[in-house]
Amino acid sequence: MLYSQIIGEGSKELLVIHGLFGSGDNWKSLAKSWSSRCDLRIHLLDLRNHGNSFWSDHMGFCHMTQDISNYAELHQIKEMNLLGHSLGGRVAMHFASNKPSLVNKLMVVDIGPGPQPSRNDQIFLGLEEVMLHALETRKEADWILKQYIDSVSIRLFLLRNLYYNNNKQLEFSMNVKGISKNREILTMPLNIQKVSGLKTYLIRGEHSKHCPPTDLQLIQKYFPKTQLVTIKNAGHWVHTDNPIDFTDGLMKVMKI
Repeated sequence: MLYSQIIGEGSKELLVIHGLFGSGDNWKSLAKSWSSRCDLRIHLLDLRNHGNSFWSDHMGFCHMTQDISNYAELHQIKEMNLLGHSLGGRVAMHFASNKPSLVNKLMVVDIGPGPQPSRNDQIFLGLEEVMLHALETRKEADWILKQYIDSVSIRLFLLRNLYYNNNKQLEFSMNVKGISKNREILTMPLNIQKVSGLKTYLIRGEHSKHCPPTDLQLIQKYFPKTQLVTIKNAGHWVHTDNPIDFTDGLMKVMKI
């Protein structure tokens, strides 16, 4: 069963699915502000091979859709609002296509259903190099990652996955090998069916290179009622680049 953190006690269910290398923790501060502004019970999920959820060699979209279905059944969720960022957005689209009766609103953050270019080769090389060493400080891990990844913000994001094991050495909470084994599957175009009546929102960053405006037409092929919400002064990490406008946009969507 997927690990989750549940925030708020509202009557509306909102499931949040993080992106690649992330976890529900990335959304915790935002979720607290949302629950205080809207009648929500927010479930911050950790996808398989991420955060505190179980590890597996299998990570196809059908597997992850079944994980969410199992989670909804356990928590007796009959109707949900579903928000996913990046990889999480693709999981959310796949789930909504396969389980449309369970989804009230679908919010896809800065990603499309089409094939995705390989952007993470250097990241995987850096993570695999970190795993070869017995490290005691994040500074040591950052020094290794720096040889592969120039971006300070991306390195800090990845370093959040490190924790101290019983030998007081750093390990990744995510299953790097399991994710890497499935990375080709994760970038393939989604095999999904058309869902005509579902209210869907594509929330993209104004300056994002991950989600060009043409993705709107592609999403509308599968979810015809999709509306575009563009967040100014934001790139791919829309919710961290401009959390105020992102939150305002989400609250409007939730109240429609």
